[in-house]
Amino acid sequence: MAYQQSTLFRSWQELTEHLSTLVPHSPPAFAQHLLDEQIELGKTVFDLTNDVYSLEDRETKKELSHILRRRLTILRQLLPQYISSDAFVSSALTQINLFEGQIDHFLQKRKRMLIFYFSMGNGHRVAAEAIAEGMRHYFGSDYIVETLDFLETASTFFNSTSKAFYDASSKSLPDMWRLWFEATDNPGSIKIIKYLTYPVIMSKLEEMIQEKNPDLLVSTFPLFNYTIKHIWSNPDNAKKIVTVITDSIRVHKAWLMTDTDYFIVSNPDTADTLRKSGIDEKRIQILGFPLRMGFYQPVDPAAVARRFHLDPAKKTILYSIGTGGNKDDLQPLYYLNEHLDPDRVQIAAVFGNNRKLKESFEKKLHPRVSIKTLGWTDQMPALMSVADLIITKPGGAIVMESVDKELPMVITRLIPGQEEGNLALLERHNLGRLAITPREILKAVLDMIDARHDKAYKQRFQKAKVSHSTEKICSFLHDLMDNPSAN
Repeated sequence: MAYQQSTLFRSWQELTEHLSTLVPHSPPAFAQHLLDEQIELGKTVFDLTNDVYSLEDRETKKELSHILRRRLTILRQLLPQYISSDAFVSSALTQINLFEGQIDHFLQKRKRMLIFYFSMGNGHRVAAEAIAEGMRHYFGSDYIVETLDFLETASTFFNSTSKAFYDASSKSLPDMWRLWFEATDNPGSIKIIKYLTYPVIMSKLEEMIQEKNPDLLVSTFPLFNYTIKHIWSNPDNAKKIVTVITDSIRVHKAWLMTDTDYFIVSNPDTADTLRKSGIDEKRIQILGFPLRMGFYQPVDPAAVARRFHLDPAKKTILYSIGTGGNKDDLQPLYYLNEHLDPDRVQIAAVFGNNRKLKESFEKKLHPRVSIKTLGWTDQMPALMSVADLIITKPGGAIVMESVDKELPMVITRLIPGQEEGNLALLERHNLGRLAITPREILKAVLDMIDARHDKAYKQRFQKAKVSHSTEKICSFLHDLMDNPSAN
């Protein structure tokens, strides 16, 4: 599916094409007026369709729509004065009326999608933002799409304490996190959590949903979907709830206890997990992981090499430490610097927003191998396109992004429980391996540095991924919003 502007924008294009056909039949002065009017209408349509994502200022949108209507009224008055053919005038007026009808639809009847996520880990937010970006790319401004960090909005206390517990236990006390993950991975524990949090968040959640009044609700985090469905439990309500599961194979029971209409999963392996858990086949959609649109842009390897000062003749290792990294992540880098062949291999190390860790590494590094250190960058899709291997942890987003780019992975550490299934996906299809110590990581790098261009590897990647996943997800959601009762 190619990029599309909004229906309103396309309607303007059709109107301008029609007006252009009148130019040869118009007096010179009016012909120029027609050309100028097309441009002015286009500018106003552009302002109207783009403002909708940055603000909900109804007065601004009303003012822009009034500008459009005034221009159309003037056109209606002038056409019969300057165009002698009644047939041409009638056809132009019909096109103007169609365009004005699209203005009314855009302002009053567009449907709204609300995407809930929770910033416990990166994958839930990344998935939510990728879906929103995809909807805007494929359908322009035809829908109002909003992402919302649910718990941040619903309860400041629960939000801060939940994130603090997750960050502390998953990074510093992984065994504690494993105990929590496994203890809550059953229906009884999940119900207790929901009953404890229900009184605190219920009124706020109900208020949010009533205020936003979405036509479709999408969730990339599982814990509160049951509560959401309870609010929408109206027999006359045909609106749907869709859950996007962001991890693979090992799926926590909190995902599956939600009374959601559809589950979107990243691969057939995860669909098998849902089937074995008793989820109806009709509710499972194998559409892939939602990727940002940057992953679908063509990449010029030479341009990427120039931008990041990489030698295109060398093998490139992409070492993704990220914002959540710590000093333990630096030891493998130092070891690789000492033992890799500097004439054959180079490293691009991405630290995200972890500036202190980046500066600490740069101060202590005595480079033997070429190592380019980067902070946060929106060019990860380009870097993944030119890399030969990625070293990282197996978060749901980074794993599926790497699978989509057919990039072999070396996993250096993982969060117990939730990320084990992502590692299992890589190991099941022989697309990556776990390597803990610097020596193990070096061996894995040497074994896999040439794998990306191996035909067998490419075939295995093809089995593990869903191509054009964002387009497929957005098309599915588009169909649900346009005709919810048929699904």
